[in-house]
Amino acid sequence: MASWQISLKVKKDPMLQRIQFWKLRVNSDHSASLTCERDEGNIALSQEISYTDFPLESVTLYLADGVLLLPSEY
Repeated sequence: MASWQISLKVKKDPMLQRIQFWKLRVNSDHSASLTCERDEGNIALSQEISYTDFPLESVTLYLADGVLLLPSEY
């Protein structure tokens, strides 16, 4: 998530500058997919990760005005 913040896709998108909805989904083979949405179903960025040892099947985080939040904190 942090590495995407310097991307021109993020820097030139006013909505992504305000808020980003990130979802990490881990597969049974320990690969994963990371997506960033502007809004529900509006995927702005995605990345395939070949290996992760992240312990949960999925996690959702929000990045709002430079602060990373759990959904319950938003």
